[in-house]
Amino acid sequence: MLYFLPREFMHVGGKDGIEPWLIFGLTFFILPFILFKILKDCQIKHEQAKGWAFGSVFLIAPFIMLINKEDKIEFEKYKTENIGVITEAHVVHRRKRRSIWNVQAEYKIGGELFKTSYKEDEDKILTKGDTVTILYSSKTPQLSEILELINHYEK
Repeated sequence: MLYFLPREFMHVGGKDGIEPWLIFGLTFFILPFILFKILKDCQIKHEQAKGWAFGSVFLIAPFIMLINKEDKIEFEKYKTENIGVITEAHVVHRRKRRSIWNVQAEYKIGGELFKTSYKEDEDKILTKGDTVTILYSSKTPQLSEILELINHYEK
């Protein structure tokens, strides 16, 4: 999470927040550009510097996997339950793949409102307004899951 940004700039768990775009921009444009400039300043040939800069994008994959693993460990260690409400439920139309039903829930912790990320609900078991059980990390409340979806799809 980019905690140094004001909360108004981020829509945690949502599709419209600035955070995913910042991470995308940093990963695929800004960091390779900075690396390219540094390599050029170190007298590395233009083609080699360009290759290293483009190749650096692939170095992010292990870090993403490590962060995901750490998030799962934290989630399991600090898992807590709360009640939430499905606030969005809609079909996402995808090109060249079948459409999918997505839901998002809101939940309050200590007076602060949080949202889950969009969750796939292939069987459409949840609709807008449904009350659900939210599993979240008490350490990082943004790490959350919808218990009803877990129970339904882990048959």
